[in-house]
Amino acid sequence: MLKTKYILQCRMPHGIAGRVLLALMDLWHRPFASWVISAIGEVESLSFIDIGCGSGLYIRKLINAGCRRADGIDISGESVRKAMKRTRRFRKECTVFAGSCESIPSDSSFYDAALAADTVIYWKDTGKSFREIWRVLKPGGSFYIASELSDRGDAPGWILASPCISIRTPSELEEALLYAGFSSVDVLKAKGPWLIIKAVK
Repeated sequence: MLKTKYILQCRMPHGIAGRVLLALMDLWHRPFASWVISAIGEVESLSFIDIGCGSGLYIRKLINAGCRRADGIDISGESVRKAMKRTRRFRKECTVFAGSCESIPSDSSFYDAALAADTVIYWKDTGKSFREIWRVLKPGGSFYIASELSDRGDAPGWILASPCISIRTPSELEEALLYAGFSSVDVLKAKGPWLIIKAVK
């Protein structure tokens, strides 16, 4: 029961427990987030949208790395409030939206790049989500999927048993991304179970 509640909070933080979890996740994910930004490479002058932005950790790192703009979107009201608070000094460079990966409140061909870090495992309809991300990216734009769990063999049984989580292999993600309209998909970098996939519109 506790493990189920933990997964549900990770998927959509809410209430006091969600606020505590967001604060902890901000600390837990810093090494992985730094690795992700380093693996992505040059981001100067680009506009990003962070899908499932949580506490705003990646927004802050992207802007500090030189991003012209880094917006965020999350289905959790607690996450949106936390991200807005943590990014308030970057208000000119970012906006945080309440919404889902299946319906992004943005014009088509608006962003240079999109990032989904440790969130795709919670998405129910990756096909619809990938098509929506394809829509908001500029031609030639990049979509980065970063995950700390890229292999079912690295996941404990209680995570594999959760109906809220789907760990998809790189080949499964590649197939779905190509079907959604992306022109190319590559594994950008891998470190043990850590993985970054880059899909280009």
